[in-house]
Amino acid sequence: MNESVRIAALEQRVDQLECMIAAPTLPLRYEDGKIRNQRYPDFWPDLPVRKAVIALYRQVTIAEAVRRIVAEFGKDRAPSKSALQRCWKQIDLARAGDESRS
Repeated sequence: MNESVRIAALEQRVDQLECMIAAPTLPLRYEDGKIRNQRYPDFWPDLPVRKAVIALYRQVTIAEAVRRIVAEFGKDRAPSKSALQRCWKQIDLARAGDESRS
């Protein structure tokens, strides 16, 4: 697969994931019925960083993704390794839910 086609496919996937993640959902509830707080990571409103996080999703290790994001955007804007891991875990869960509906 040629590099420009691969990049275009990744950009399209980023847009799809953003729509999926940003889609309104019913409040998540704990087993006892209490509503869970839904909190986005601190980097989430920073769209360029968010796109980088999603574009690097499962393409490199967490440490490498953080290193690349720090190099591109600086340490102040980059997520921590644990924040990136939690974000990728939420994407995994969302993808698993989408695949089970197919």
